[in-house]
Amino acid sequence: MFTDAIPCQDPGENNDYVKFKNKHILSYHFDTNSREDWAEYLTENRLCGTDRPPLQSFLSKNNEDRIKNICNGEGIIYRHRFIDNLCISREKFTVYTEQQEEEPCEVETIDVIERYVVVACNVVVNQCLPVHYQKQTNRPRKGQICRPPHIDDIMGTVGVKGIRSIGFSRVEK
Repeated sequence: MFTDAIPCQDPGENNDYVKFKNKHILSYHFDTNSREDWAEYLTENRLCGTDRPPLQSFLSKNNEDRIKNICNGEGIIYRHRFIDNLCISREKFTVYTEQQEEEPCEVETIDVIERYVVVACNVVVNQCLPVHYQKQTNRPRKGQICRPPHIDDIMGTVGVKGIRSIGFSRVEK
């Protein structure tokens, strides 16, 4: 049985997006084809060691706004049996996956693939933001748009006719 999937219903911790960003969005540009550059990046960002998964996925810094938008109208609700806040992108992203060997920060393989991305979305500092990278897939989904529930409430009650203009007074010099 699937949950009633609605993203951004749960408040996250204030630093959940920062943790997500540090783990999955590259913080600077480097030669992503170089094992040595990957090892340096992982070491500098404390993303290697026995407490880290041996296979990690990363997205380009250039796509940070697109990644945030998955939770805010540019994604589709991704129904899952046990997780109710997942959204899948409607566009493919370049995903970098790196596999580490047992030696800390020894990069074994680097794969670059174009995939749809699935993220978990929670409320963080009054914004609907990705807080967990679930997976990437080559199959898009169709369904309900992924966005915070309050946007639907506002649009449903205000509508187009409810838009009010705000008057500004002219300042004479």
